[in-house]
Amino acid sequence: MVDEGLVDILLRAIELENREHPHDTLWVTDIAQCLRKTYYQFRYPLKPEYQLRRPLVMGKAIHLWIENLLVRHRGELGIDIRTEVEVMARVEGVVVRGLADIVLDNVLYEIKTARRVPVKPYLEHILQACFYAYVLGMNKYCILYISDNGYREYCMETDNGTINIFRERVKILKQSMENNTPPPREKSPLCSYCPYKRLCSRDKTLF
Repeated sequence: MVDEGLVDILLRAIELENREHPHDTLWVTDIAQCLRKTYYQFRYPLKPEYQLRRPLVMGKAIHLWIENLLVRHRGELGIDIRTEVEVMARVEGVVVRGLADIVLDNVLYEIKTARRVPVKPYLEHILQACFYAYVLGMNKYCILYISDNGYREYCMETDNGTINIFRERVKILKQSMENNTPPPREKSPLCSYCPYKRLCSRDKTLF
């Protein structure tokens, strides 16, 4: 029997999970989120202790609950559903991978948790969901926000303009990593929750 507590085991499990990121591959979230944040994540990886915090754990738990609920009752609901759908494509010479949350009756759904439902979808969530839908050959995607003050679903058409933005971001991140220079800052309401916000404000590399 292992002589360690649950927290120790969880932290070791998180470390093993983090090692599964291939060095020659980018996740879709690496491109969709703030590129400066992604750059810092590669240069200064977060400790497992940070990933065991309530907001991150709750987000994963809500994902699993929704997915399991729909799969369990798909027969009675009369729905065609797939969850954790693997997506992979080569973009600007880089392999980009991801897992789409839900494909429901040929519509791509991404589930997001937030403190408050945004008045419009965040750009990084649009980029992520649109890329998944594009690679999977779907014309429509939706983003479901769940928060303490309610929920809201935003649905959009898959468009080439958003995909072109995604491609350009791959090029920017690739060049930044090769030059060891952080990408420009991207102002967003999500900045206040970023674990790298202090480092970002101190980094004068581009100024």
